[in-house]
Amino acid sequence: MTNEAQLYGQLQGSGTTYVSVGHRPSLLAYHDHVLELRGGGNWRLVPTAEFQASLSH
Repeated sequence: MTNEAQLYGQLQGSGTTYVSVGHRPSLLAYHDHVLELRGGGNWRLVPTAEFQASLSH
C-alpha cells in the first residue's frame, strides 16, 4: 500500500488526469468519481462518497 500511496500522491500533485481499473477499496481514496459498469450496457458515474455509501446498504 505504500507504493500505491506514493504513486497516487505523485499523480495528484502533478495535475495529471488518471483512470484506474481495479476492485480494491483502497483505490477509492485517490479518486473523486467511480464509473460503475453494471452489465447489459448499463453504467453510472457517481461521486466516490456516494458510491461508498451505496456499498454499505
